[in-house]
Amino acid sequence: MAGYDVYRNGLHGAIRGLWGGAIDKDQFVSRMNTHISNRLRQAWREGAANCDVTEDDMTEDEWKILSDIVKNEIGYLSGYADYIIEHNKKNNGKIKPLLIRAEMWANRYPDVVDRAKVTSCGNKKLIWVYGDTEHCSDCLKYNGRVYRASTWAKYDIRPKNSALECHGFNCHCRLDITTKPVNKGKPPAMTGG
Repeated sequence: MAGYDVYRNGLHGAIRGLWGGAIDKDQFVSRMNTHISNRLRQAWREGAANCDVTEDDMTEDEWKILSDIVKNEIGYLSGYADYIIEHNKKNNGKIKPLLIRAEMWANRYPDVVDRAKVTSCGNKKLIWVYGDTEHCSDCLKYNGRVYRASTWAKYDIRPKNSALECHGFNCHCRLDITTKPVNKGKPPAMTGG
Protein backbone atom coordinates (compact mmCIF):
# COMPACT_ATOMS: atom_id res chain seq x y z
CA MET A 1 0.00 0.00 0.00
CA ALA A 2 1.95 3.00 -1.28
CA GLY A 3 -0.23 5.59 0.49
CA TYR A 4 0.35 3.90 3.82
CA ASP A 5 4.11 3.84 3.26
CA VAL A 6 4.18 7.55 2.39
CA TYR A 7 2.15 8.34 5.51
CA ARG A 8 4.30 6.16 7.76
CA ASN A 9 7.58 7.48 6.35
CA GLY A 10 6.45 11.09 6.76
CA LEU A 11 5.56 10.46 10.40
CA HIS A 12 8.91 8.79 11.01
CA GLY A 13 10.77 11.65 9.32
CA ALA A 14 9.17 14.31 11.50
CA ILE A 15 9.74 12.25 14.65
CA ARG A 16 13.39 11.68 13.74
CA GLY A 17 13.78 15.40 13.03
CA LEU A 18 12.45 16.47 16.43
CA TRP A 19 14.24 13.68 18.29
CA GLY A 20 17.57 14.54 16.68
CA GLY A 21 17.19 18.32 17.03
CA ALA A 22 16.95 19.11 13.30
CA ILE A 23 13.54 20.73 13.86
CA ASP A 24 11.91 22.34 16.89
CA LYS A 25 8.49 21.69 18.42
CA ASP A 26 6.69 24.32 16.32
CA GLN A 27 8.19 22.96 13.12
CA PHE A 28 7.28 19.41 14.16
CA VAL A 29 3.67 20.32 14.92
CA SER A 30 3.36 22.28 11.67
CA ARG A 31 4.92 19.51 9.57
CA MET A 32 2.81 16.80 11.21
CA ASN A 33 -0.37 18.89 10.95
CA THR A 34 0.11 19.29 7.20
CA HIS A 35 1.18 15.67 6.71
CA ILE A 36 -1.74 14.23 8.68
CA SER A 37 -4.28 16.47 6.93
CA ASN A 38 -3.00 15.73 3.43
CA ARG A 39 -2.32 12.01 3.84
CA LEU A 40 -5.56 11.12 5.66
CA ARG A 41 -7.47 13.01 2.99
CA GLN A 42 -5.64 10.82 0.46
CA ALA A 43 -6.58 7.72 2.49
CA TRP A 44 -10.25 8.75 2.30
CA ARG A 45 -10.00 9.25 -1.46
CA GLU A 46 -8.38 5.83 -1.78
CA GLY A 47 -11.16 4.11 0.17
CA ALA A 48 -13.98 5.97 -1.57
CA ALA A 49 -12.48 5.23 -4.99
CA ASN A 50 -13.26 1.54 -4.37
CA CYS A 51 -16.89 2.58 -4.79
CA ASP A 52 -16.33 5.02 -7.66
CA VAL A 53 -16.84 7.98 -5.32
CA THR A 54 -14.55 10.95 -5.94
CA GLU A 55 -13.71 13.82 -3.64
CA ASP A 56 -16.14 15.98 -5.63
CA ASP A 57 -18.89 13.45 -4.82
CA MET A 58 -18.34 13.57 -1.05
CA THR A 59 -21.34 14.54 1.06
CA GLU A 60 -21.28 17.01 3.96
CA ASP A 61 -21.48 14.04 6.34
CA GLU A 62 -18.44 12.41 4.73
CA TRP A 63 -16.46 15.66 4.93
CA LYS A 64 -17.42 16.01 8.59
CA ILE A 65 -16.32 12.44 9.42
CA LEU A 66 -12.97 13.02 7.70
CA SER A 67 -12.54 16.41 9.39
CA ASP A 68 -13.27 14.90 12.81
CA ILE A 69 -10.71 12.12 12.22
CA VAL A 70 -8.03 14.65 11.24
CA LYS A 71 -8.84 16.97 14.17
CA ASN A 72 -8.63 14.04 16.58
CA GLU A 73 -5.20 13.01 15.30
CA ILE A 74 -3.89 16.59 15.33
CA GLY A 75 -5.13 16.98 18.90
CA TYR A 76 -2.36 14.64 20.09
CA LEU A 77 0.52 16.50 18.42
CA SER A 78 1.56 18.92 21.14
CA GLY A 79 1.65 16.26 23.85
CA TYR A 80 3.50 13.84 21.59
CA ALA A 81 6.03 16.55 20.69
CA ASP A 82 6.66 17.18 24.39
CA TYR A 83 7.16 13.44 24.92
CA ILE A 84 9.65 13.26 22.03
CA ILE A 85 11.58 16.26 23.38
CA GLU A 86 11.68 14.65 26.83
CA HIS A 87 13.12 11.49 25.26
CA ASN A 88 15.25 13.10 22.55
CA LYS A 89 18.76 12.22 21.48
CA LYS A 90 20.25 15.03 23.58
CA ASN A 91 18.58 13.52 26.67
CA ASN A 92 19.94 10.05 25.74
CA GLY A 93 16.52 8.85 24.65
CA LYS A 94 16.18 6.02 22.17
CA ILE A 95 14.45 6.54 18.82
CA LYS A 96 13.04 3.00 18.55
CA PRO A 97 10.28 3.38 21.21
CA LEU A 98 9.19 6.62 19.54
CA LEU A 99 8.95 4.92 16.16
CA ILE A 100 7.08 1.96 17.64
CA ARG A 101 4.55 4.42 19.07
CA ALA A 102 4.32 6.02 15.63
CA GLU A 103 3.01 2.74 14.24
CA MET A 104 -0.30 3.42 15.99
CA TRP A 105 -0.44 6.73 14.14
CA ALA A 106 0.48 5.05 10.86
CA ASN A 107 -2.31 2.50 11.34
CA ARG A 108 -4.79 5.35 11.08
CA TYR A 109 -4.20 5.43 7.30
CA PRO A 110 -5.76 2.02 6.51
CA ASP A 111 -8.44 2.77 9.13
CA VAL A 112 -9.46 5.87 7.15
CA VAL A 113 -9.43 3.83 3.91
CA ASP A 114 -11.88 1.35 5.48
CA ARG A 115 -13.92 4.15 7.06
CA ALA A 116 -14.34 5.74 3.63
CA LYS A 117 -15.46 2.39 2.21
CA VAL A 118 -18.17 1.81 4.82
CA THR A 119 -19.28 5.44 4.53
CA SER A 120 -19.17 5.85 0.75
CA CYS A 121 -20.00 2.43 -0.64
CA GLY A 122 -23.69 2.38 0.32
CA ASN A 123 -25.09 -0.93 -0.90
CA LYS A 124 -21.87 -2.51 -2.15
CA LYS A 125 -20.99 -5.75 -0.42
CA LEU A 126 -17.85 -5.74 1.73
CA ILE A 127 -16.12 -8.78 3.18
CA TRP A 128 -13.94 -8.74 6.30
CA VAL A 129 -10.49 -10.09 5.41
CA TYR A 130 -7.79 -11.09 7.91
CA GLY A 131 -4.56 -9.17 8.01
CA ASP A 132 -1.15 -10.65 8.77
CA THR A 133 -1.18 -10.42 12.57
CA GLU A 134 -2.59 -12.15 15.66
CA HIS A 135 -6.36 -11.82 15.75
CA CYS A 136 -8.65 -10.85 18.59
CA SER A 137 -11.98 -12.62 19.14
CA ASP A 138 -13.83 -9.84 17.31
CA CYS A 139 -11.68 -10.11 14.18
CA LEU A 140 -12.05 -13.90 14.33
CA LYS A 141 -15.84 -13.71 14.32
CA TYR A 142 -15.96 -11.06 11.55
CA ASN A 143 -13.49 -12.77 9.22
CA GLY A 144 -15.27 -13.84 6.03
CA ARG A 145 -18.53 -12.11 6.98
CA VAL A 146 -20.19 -10.12 4.21
CA TYR A 147 -22.49 -7.15 4.76
CA ARG A 148 -23.44 -4.15 2.73
CA ALA A 149 -21.24 -1.13 3.44
CA SER A 150 -24.27 0.62 4.91
CA THR A 151 -24.69 -2.23 7.44
CA TRP A 152 -21.02 -2.13 8.52
CA ALA A 153 -21.42 1.67 8.84
CA LYS A 154 -24.72 1.48 10.75
CA TYR A 155 -23.10 -0.58 13.50
CA ASP A 156 -19.74 1.29 13.20
CA ILE A 157 -17.91 -1.99 12.71
CA ARG A 158 -14.67 -1.86 10.76
CA PRO A 159 -11.07 -3.04 11.05
CA LYS A 160 -8.83 -0.98 13.34
CA ASN A 161 -11.85 0.27 15.29
CA SER A 162 -10.98 1.11 18.90
CA ALA A 163 -14.14 -0.74 19.99
CA LEU A 164 -12.70 -4.09 18.82
CA GLU A 165 -11.35 -6.41 21.51
CA CYS A 166 -7.82 -5.61 20.24
CA HIS A 167 -8.69 -1.87 20.25
CA GLY A 168 -7.43 -1.80 16.66
CA PHE A 169 -3.81 -1.12 17.66
CA ASN A 170 -2.20 -3.83 15.60
CA CYS A 171 -5.16 -4.77 13.42
CA HIS A 172 -4.21 -5.48 9.82
CA CYS A 173 -7.66 -6.66 8.74
CA ARG A 174 -9.48 -4.85 5.93
CA LEU A 175 -12.81 -4.69 4.12
CA ASP A 176 -12.83 -5.65 0.44
CA ILE A 177 -15.58 -5.40 -2.14
CA THR A 178 -16.97 -8.86 -2.92
CA THR A 179 -19.62 -10.67 -4.94
CA LYS A 180 -20.22 -13.27 -2.21
CA PRO A 181 -23.70 -13.42 -0.64
CA VAL A 182 -24.52 -11.19 2.31
CA ASN A 183 -24.72 -12.81 5.76
CA LYS A 184 -28.22 -12.84 7.19
CA GLY A 185 -29.14 -10.72 10.19
CA LYS A 186 -27.08 -8.03 11.82
CA PRO A 187 -23.36 -8.34 12.53
CA PRO A 188 -22.38 -9.65 15.99
CA ALA A 189 -21.54 -6.93 18.50
CA MET A 190 -17.93 -5.98 19.20
CA THR A 191 -16.67 -7.09 22.61
CA GLY A 192 -13.92 -4.49 23.12
CA GLY A 193 -14.38 -0.87 23.92
